Amino acid sequence: MLKLVTILLCLGSALSSDVDTYNGLVDEFLYMATQFMVEYKLDTLSVPNLDIAYDHQKLASWDSVTGTIKTGPGTIVNATGIHRNGDASIELVGDDKMVIKVSIATDPMVITFLKFAIDFSSPWPFSNDGGMQLKVDKNEADIQITFQKAEGVCNLTFDKAEITSLGYIDFLILPDTWWAEVKDKGIDLYVKAHNSDLKTVLNMYLLNILQGVVNKVQPCSYLPF
Repeated sequence: MLKLVTILLCLGSALSSDVDTYNGLVDEFLYMATQFMVEYKLDTLSVPNLDIAYDHQKLASWDSVTGTIKTGPGTIVNATGIHRNGDASIELVGDDKMVIKVSIATDPMVITFLKFAIDFSSPWPFSNDGGMQLKVDKNEADIQITFQKAEGVCNLTFDKAEITSLGYIDFLILPDTWWAEVKDKGIDLYVKAHNSDLKTVLNMYLLNILQGVVNKVQPCSYLPF
C-alpha cells in the first residue's frame, strides 16, 4: 500500500522526459492499482443508475432516435483487467497534482443490470423490462486522470475517457427464456452491424459513468494519509 502511495504522490524525483520511464511508472501504477482493488474487494464495481431519454434525436448515423433506457443496480465483474496500450505521459503540476495520459486495453468483462428497462420506437422498435447481462470483449480507450492532494484530501478525477476500439458485446436478457433468447439474437446482430455507431454513443456517457464509479468507490479514502 505504501508503494502505491509513493507512486501517486512522490513521483517528482523520479520523472524525466524519457518515454520508457513514463511507461514503466504507469505499468507499475496499474499493477499496484489492480492489487489494491483485489485487496479491498473492488474487482467487482457498482455501476451508477442510468436514466436516458431520446426524442427524435440524431445519434451517429441514426437520423432519428426515440426511446428510453432506465437501469437499476448494476455491477462490473473483472474490472481489474486493465493494461497500458501505447506510450504514456505524466505531468506534475505544482507540488500537489499529477496528470496521467495513457491509452489502455481492457480484458473481457461482464456487466450485469438487475433492471434494464428499454423502450424504443426508432430506429428499431424494441422494448424489454427485465434484467440484462452484457459480456464485453476486449476494448481500447484513451484516458486522462488527475490525482490531486489539497489540504490532506486526495481526489481522483477522470478528465477524458474515449473508447477507440469497441470489442464485441454479447447481450443476454434476464430472465433467460426462449423469447428472451430470440431478442438476444436480434440485438446481437443489430449491434454487430452498428458497432461504430454504438461506440460513438457510448463515448457520450463514458466519462460520467467512470467518474460516477470513482465517486461511489472513493479510492482515495483507502489510502493512509
